[in-house]
Amino acid sequence: MKKILLATLVALVFLPSTMKAFEEENDSLNQQIELQEGDNVKKLSLLKGKYELFFASNDNDDDNDKHYSNNLPAFYIGFTQLAPTGTFNKCDALSQKSNSYEWGIYMFSWDKDFTKRGDFGCSVSFGFSRTSLRFRDNNAIMKDENGNLYFDKYDQNIEKSWFRYWSLRMPVMVGYRTKTSDFSISAGAELEWRLGVLSRVKYNGGKQTVVNDPNIDALGVNILMSVGFHNIGIIGRLSLTDLMNIKTSGVANGNDYKVSPFMLGVGIGL
Repeated sequence: MKKILLATLVALVFLPSTMKAFEEENDSLNQQIELQEGDNVKKLSLLKGKYELFFASNDNDDDNDKHYSNNLPAFYIGFTQLAPTGTFNKCDALSQKSNSYEWGIYMFSWDKDFTKRGDFGCSVSFGFSRTSLRFRDNNAIMKDENGNLYFDKYDQNIEKSWFRYWSLRMPVMVGYRTKTSDFSISAGAELEWRLGVLSRVKYNGGKQTVVNDPNIDALGVNILMSVGFHNIGIIGRLSLTDLMNIKTSGVANGNDYKVSPFMLGVGIGL
């Protein structure tokens, strides 16, 4: 904009002499001065007997043309664990491995601007994920005769044990993006529907289902946060609701736990 104003002032200073020169030339003479600023082209046209200022530009810096877009990753993968409700401490009773993971995709989004600049806004998105919780020491999640879940040693010969489920996710987020979209941050609440739940082990070289469709809380509510740098981001989730009730053993006096998941991961395609 400063260069445009400067070019205008220069043109007005030299306009009288330029017009006089044009008066002495052929009536059909038409000269055009072209100013270049990076990828933006500004044009100043001077016509005989009068002047006309005309600027043509492909400048995209108009704030009104920008719109807020959410910064949830198109794809993410992260570390996940189960914790007793109300704490961030690992539930020792479940003896979880550090390679427990979750991956997910956010596919669709509806975004709304709060400002004309498009830096503040909100979004409603839709996605899905797969969570795999892995356990140590030949333990597995099993089900007793009453249908209650408990955690105990399954068999000393099992190679690995895990508990997995799929989730459909719908987050509602409020966020901010810088003008250049180099940095973004958003936070909000997420509704989760858990399905496809299995407790499995790898035993004698093959995979075996221990519990199919165990009794868990199918609906969950989470706190979700995402921080982005260009096309790379960090995403974190903490469940506000329980995933399941579980005993530390199959015996009657086993300790009861209510556990909920949390996840911290990295994503791409913000």
